[in-house]
Amino acid sequence: MKTNLDDKNDKFLFNFFGIVSSIIVFKALFDILTEQLLITKLTFSLLILNIAIYYALKKVEIRKRLILSFTFYNIICLINFILSWDKFPMEILFFVLLGYSLYLYTNTKTMLVYLFVIALILIATPSISAFIKMNIQTAELINITDQNKMTSNLFLTCVMILTLILVHRNRHEIGVFNVADDYIDITDIDNSFHFNTEKKSYNYKTDDKYGLLYKEIIELMETKKPFQNTNYNLHLLARDLGSNETYVSRAINNCSEYENFKALINFYRITQVVQEFENQNYKTSSIKEIHTRAGFSYQATFNSIFKKHTNLTPSEYIWPNN
Repeated sequence: MKTNLDDKNDKFLFNFFGIVSSIIVFKALFDILTEQLLITKLTFSLLILNIAIYYALKKVEIRKRLILSFTFYNIICLINFILSWDKFPMEILFFVLLGYSLYLYTNTKTMLVYLFVIALILIATPSISAFIKMNIQTAELINITDQNKMTSNLFLTCVMILTLILVHRNRHEIGVFNVADDYIDITDIDNSFHFNTEKKSYNYKTDDKYGLLYKEIIELMETKKPFQNTNYNLHLLARDLGSNETYVSRAINNCSEYENFKALINFYRITQVVQEFENQNYKTSSIKEIHTRAGFSYQATFNSIFKKHTNLTPSEYIWPNN
């Protein structure tokens, strides 16, 4: 039986390849208007290939689907740019789009590594292009007047800017399909919020210095929400309380169910994220924006801690409500 999750995956794949196909069609029409007939044939060939890839990927599970489609478009963009970089330099914007999409799927570090590798390839592009043109006849393919060259670059720039705006405006939809998340069938999901940490039994007197200090910690967390600061640490907490790190650490260890400061602050961060999920804020904000507001700097760290507390990945948690 087809699940709600399958429907969402199919819809996402259809929209993604639909946008790309639309760009290719507009490019083909533009090539016809500028009488670039040979390039038009290649553009329509790319459209057919794009449609074939779409139907092929429908049979692949989502993690591989994203990786394969990302690889496919990188290969196409690299080949195209190497052959025509001196005619259509604005095609470099395709890599900006791919890099931004990768950022939405993964994290900043992965995007920077990708852009670094692409930058190295682009630096070597003139040499690679010269070698190819020495061995393969490409003059007919890239023969274009200066007027058409300028118009083509302007067209490419407009299309890529509009596409970037479209992707950015729908980033909360893209964020649901984060590659870092595990994929499971929707029928196996229990959408209840569980904490895995076992509470320790503890007793302290109301006039105990650690007990009083712990109460101050809780009051500070619930009123000021300092955990939303991604750089918040034990030193800053001690400073805010007018105490020292040793006393604050002992208060947390002796008077709470939390093992240490990090466990305490992660509890409050995850609690805020879950509250935002319950309010369906993911419809107007990406998962990345939500976990950043709660104080998490990195997607991978957030995913790990979220699953530790809830037994679900972020995407698994919100899919039943989406």
